[in-house]
Parts: sequence; C-alpha cells; structure tokens
Amino acid sequence: GIRIRDHRGPGARRVGHHVHVDGTILRLELHDAVSREELREALAALDRLEREFPRIPDRIIDLTRVVGGDGDYPTVAAVTGQRNQREYPNHFRSAIVAPSDMTFGVARMYQTLISNPSITLEIFRSARDARAWLAR
Repeated sequence: GIRIRDHRGPGARRVGHHVHVDGTILRLELHDAVSREELREALAALDRLEREFPRIPDRIIDLTRVVGGDGDYPTVAAVTGQRNQREYPNHFRSAIVAPSDMTFGVARMYQTLISNPSITLEIFRSARDARAWLAR
C-alpha cells in the first residue's frame, strides 16, 4: 500500500516536491522550476523520512515534472557534499528518473559528484526502467 506523509513542517507553503513511501521504496518527486532552496528543502524532507527507518530503503528521485530551476554546479555540489558526508546504516540504491535532456544533465552531474560508498546511483529516462532496476 501507499502511505503518504507530509514532511514540510508547520507553516508550510506550496512546494515543488513531494516525499513519500510507495511500498518499500522512498519516492522524492520534484516538479515545476526547482530553486536551490527548494532542492535543499526536498532533500531535508527526504533525510527526515530516511531517519524513520532502521535500514535506509532504496529510492526513486523523479524529475519528470521538473521544468527548470537552479541545476547549476554550485547547487549540485552543495547537495552532494551533504550526502557524501552522511554516514548511513546500510547500502542503498537511488534511481533518478530524468526523461528530458535538461534533467538528465543535472542528474548526471549529481551522479558524478556523489561519492558516498553507501549509495549506488543510476539514471533512467523512464520510471518503468527505474522500477525494474530497483526490483532486481
């Protein structure tokens, strides 16, 4: 089943992300134009949800509905720097769904910069292919 939790916190405004659990998979869905602050907020929400589990689940980061934003090197480097420094209790896989050339480029930059040995990350053009990889 699907459990949906709102991890935005008190006084939240409409945001360009949604974090939830879909069966055994964490899902982070980004949409619209994603600012640097929005990306930080989305990853903070993902981090809060991850901490609810004794073992970090595999995840899908879906960029299908992203139409632009702050996907520049300094932003991606700052985000990966935080993820690279974190110690996770287990190894997990991240599947990034990036169907457009723009989102694929940003995802590829993220993949290049991520160096945490607990994270295996792959990029896919379709959610179907991402789910198939995680099912293996």
